[in-house]
Amino acid sequence: MLKLSNIARSLKEDIPLIKTEDRLSRNLKTAELETELTSQLAKMASRRVDANTVLCLDLSDIRKEYAKKMEYLLRYTTAALEKWHAGYWLCDVTGAEVNGSESSHSIRSCNSAVHFGPVTSHNQ
Repeated sequence: MLKLSNIARSLKEDIPLIKTEDRLSRNLKTAELETELTSQLAKMASRRVDANTVLCLDLSDIRKEYAKKMEYLLRYTTAALEKWHAGYWLCDVTGAEVNGSESSHSIRSCNSAVHFGPVTSHNQ
């Protein structure tokens, strides 16, 4: 887990801590940084994957039923098409050895709506 407040404190800048945290948070949102971090994380994780590694793909969601003004909030329906939800899609890939006792998260992402209109799990 990344704690921006710890990183901001370690920088020992002559500005309020919250300003440093805000700047770090803004910088983490850049697409270029996300692309580079994802690429590097995938390379690190791939070194731990071999013929005996089981990869589990978990497609989940975070529902924000009462949210009105959250950035890039997605409107989607489940495969059963029973009702519409507001929230974000998650994708998590976990690797584990067949006879091992450890598991390690290798890739995790939270996906949102960057386009207009509702999206179903069928066309995502």
